[in-house]
Amino acid sequence: MLDFTSSLYLGFWHDSETLRPWARLTTGAPAALVTPACAPVVAAHLAQLQGCEGATLAASTLHLFWDLFGMLARSRIAVSLGLLGRDPTPEAPYGVGGGGAAQYIQVHGKHVLLVCSLAKSFGVPIAVLSGSRALVERFEATSQTRVHCSPPSVAHLRAADHALALNDIVGDAARQRLMQRVGFFRAQLADVGLHSSGGLLPNQSLPPLPADAAAALYRQLLGAGVRPALLSGEQGTGRLRFILTARHRLDAIGRAVRVLAELAQPTTIMGG
Repeated sequence: MLDFTSSLYLGFWHDSETLRPWARLTTGAPAALVTPACAPVVAAHLAQLQGCEGATLAASTLHLFWDLFGMLARSRIAVSLGLLGRDPTPEAPYGVGGGGAAQYIQVHGKHVLLVCSLAKSFGVPIAVLSGSRALVERFEATSQTRVHCSPPSVAHLRAADHALALNDIVGDAARQRLMQRVGFFRAQLADVGLHSSGGLLPNQSLPPLPADAAAALYRQLLGAGVRPALLSGEQGTGRLRFILTARHRLDAIGRAVRVLAELAQPTTIMGG
């Protein structure tokens, strides 16, 4: 099955053999009381990556936003996705370093807070809040989720540490491979008279179809060994999305487009 549903854009996997061991997964104590010893190291690395003074970790962006919207409603908040980095060029449109959207558009300042999930590009389902040291310390001191919830597990922290090491070594090369695969996918679509939205980002969506037609095409693609994502839209529509990663082979992408072209109806998703 050619799978185009994963958002692990850079292809970072973290199998158990690549991670340093841990004595126990979690302490069961709230994050405000007990922080795993490796957490500050990971947080500091993430802060440096994003060009910030400090950072703190949480199990998800939901945990972070729960506290932010209650406590910091007047502060400036930017959502950083992690794929993008600083100094984008035509040759490296995602930029370099992978420090996120704020690095990409050069948004900095003592009143700026960044909330970033590591779940996609870095392949680790945890989140980080970064900003000035004063704001991060204020967040940690008043956070309710840190009082009532456990911190990220040691396994997650080990995986984050591994992801950051991979990013330092091969991250820019992975982003370059991803960009090439997105461009190849779009060029292959154009060759068969199809198109997608999404620009150079990994999420490439075909034009919307009536919901029944989108579901039927999805089932046909599954039957032919190609798995895109099926999304519901407005006013009874649906659309197929192909999510590209650095691990996709060019021949697999080409085969998926050929299968799509064979199954697509000219009156539905071609042209436009």
